[in-house]
Amino acid sequence: MQNQPNNQRSGIALVMVLGVLSLMVLMAVSFAISMRTERVAAGNQLDTVRARQLARVGLVRAMDQLYRECGRDLPDSNLVYQEWAVTNSYAVNPTNTPPVDFLKGSASNFVPRSLWDAAVAVSDTNASANSNYWISIISEVKDPNDSDHGTTNLIGRVAFMILNCSGLLDANFVGGADRGIGANPVEIALTNLPEMFGAAGVTFLNDRADLVRFETLEELNELNDYASTNLSVYSRAPAGYYTNDATTLVGTQVNLGGELADILARRELIVGTLTNADFDPNQAGLLFTNLLHYLDKDAENGPQDYGVGGGEFSNAFVAPVPMVNELVFENTVTCEKLDDTAVGVHRYKIDTALWVELWNPFVASAPHVPTIHLSGQSYGGIAQVSPANFPCDPVYPGQFLVRKCDFGTATFQSGSGPIDVGVSNLSVEVRRAAINLMDLVFPYRDLRVTIDLPATEGAQAAELFVMECVDPRFNWDPNDLTQWQVQGNQPSTGKINLATTTFWADPINQGCDKSPEMYVACSNQLHSVGELGCLVYSNWSTIKLYGPGAHPVMDYFAIETNCDEFVTNVVWRGRVNPNTTNREVLAAVFATMPVDEHPWQNAADRLDWNQAGEVADFIIEHGPYTNLSDVCRLDWGNAAFIGIATNELQREAFIRNTSGLLSTRGQVYTILIEAQVASGGNIPRNPSRQRAVAVVWRDAWTGEMIVRYLKWLPD
Repeated sequence: MQNQPNNQRSGIALVMVLGVLSLMVLMAVSFAISMRTERVAAGNQLDTVRARQLARVGLVRAMDQLYRECGRDLPDSNLVYQEWAVTNSYAVNPTNTPPVDFLKGSASNFVPRSLWDAAVAVSDTNASANSNYWISIISEVKDPNDSDHGTTNLIGRVAFMILNCSGLLDANFVGGADRGIGANPVEIALTNLPEMFGAAGVTFLNDRADLVRFETLEELNELNDYASTNLSVYSRAPAGYYTNDATTLVGTQVNLGGELADILARRELIVGTLTNADFDPNQAGLLFTNLLHYLDKDAENGPQDYGVGGGEFSNAFVAPVPMVNELVFENTVTCEKLDDTAVGVHRYKIDTALWVELWNPFVASAPHVPTIHLSGQSYGGIAQVSPANFPCDPVYPGQFLVRKCDFGTATFQSGSGPIDVGVSNLSVEVRRAAINLMDLVFPYRDLRVTIDLPATEGAQAAELFVMECVDPRFNWDPNDLTQWQVQGNQPSTGKINLATTTFWADPINQGCDKSPEMYVACSNQLHSVGELGCLVYSNWSTIKLYGPGAHPVMDYFAIETNCDEFVTNVVWRGRVNPNTTNREVLAAVFATMPVDEHPWQNAADRLDWNQAGEVADFIIEHGPYTNLSDVCRLDWGNAAFIGIATNELQREAFIRNTSGLLSTRGQVYTILIEAQVASGGNIPRNPSRQRAVAVVWRDAWTGEMIVRYLKWLPD
């Protein structure tokens, strides 16, 4: 009876042992399950890593395909711009593996709708041909004892589709400002793009102002609730021009940025570059002095001395002031009295005057109140007071002013027969308020007429000697027949000279301006390289911006305020590649462009959407283009749409007003990639895979490539 309590506790140890064993079994099972999960997770992670590494291989293969198709440099390939909109990967030995459908799932969000049809066509072509654009990725280990054999292992395969987005508009930089001289991509008109109709364009600009930057096309579409057709989110246009020289390849552009003092400090460099742009040294020096006057606000008071002239440059300054355009030497002889008819001595009166025509052809010029100052030596009975000043009425922009400058009246006695009268060493000065020298005609060695004296009392005889300037900007030497022409006794005062219209009509001068409009900015800085087209270097010949004879100034010069003499390491954003075959994009560049005769004219004539489309067709038809100067050298003068422009200066507007909106250098590609991982040397039915999208920029001249981003897709 005493042992009964112990009997009640018997068996507790067994329960405890079973409990511990159960816990250990549970822990073992949990550990096994956990290890199995970890092993599967590690395997999945390994497959993910392998798939992503394969996707990177796919990106490299896509870039290599671009490299091989385009060549390392232009002389090897002569392909500055791809002829396709969309292409894909391909294999040397295709199999029956179905092609990848890149246009489903999230990848489709990165395809601009302007390229959608081309992408579908590429996919359909491969599907119908049962072609294989998978690229097998194989590792190979050579047998050290057998150089011809080794071990190969299939790692996986990759496929890609390349979309050429080079000709699209960068949504981060285009639009938002009124169309002007084409100095900044914000001037590109977005209104007529299909994704910008109506309120969508306003919403887009407001959203961009708030969001600052769109990083991907998917983000752009999502935030703006539409499918972008003509927009991308990346652009890159480095400075420079293609030289076709294997040593330098990319030329460095001379900087025209800064104010007058900065330009003056770069004189030697700018003159040398103008010489390289097909101007002779005299013309280059003249262009430089005129560039200084073009910028100088004080040029409104007349030519300035910058200490860079001398010799042939010193009197070729172009300032927005009235200029001497025509001289008419007039002499009228009256027979006042017949004395002794037997002796033949009579008394005569002679009235002598010089008609001076001033012309202010500058469309942006203040009205001037000039004073004409004459000096010289007279002969043949002319009673001249030398020097003499002749005040004038105001001369407004575009106006002529003809001022009669009387030498006076004199009497003399003479027999019958002709007499010579004239002025030697005549000098004509035009001053503002009788102080500032605005124009100067150098002394003319001999200005004379021969008059047959009337032999009847009260009778008169008159003779005119007319000299016309071909171009009033080149009028300082009346002895130079390329500047002045003698027109007998037929004046053309108050209108454009016969010497000028004859010059315009001569086939030799068919490339001259043929427009009386002249422009000097007086703005202290250039805003566009296209403004160089306003600078004159010979009679009615400004720097030619368009046509087969265009000067390559658009290549050789650039404007950048953050650089000194050369524009280096500068990348512009938002500029459009003129090689694009996207009509709407090019039309947006030219839409609402002013067809003006000079910068800042704010011309009422602007290109509408249909006209801009005609310009786009013209550019697309004649591509591709290596440098911007290749676009300039097109035969713009005979283009179907050129009737919109009525004169040479307006025709130049198509180049002058787009110089800051175009660049041929940058190319942008969107690359869609799929990678599939092999298992056991084969591609399983449901392989581990990874999809990705990348944006790649390529330098059209050097072949350099930059990966803008590589984004993993979730599906």
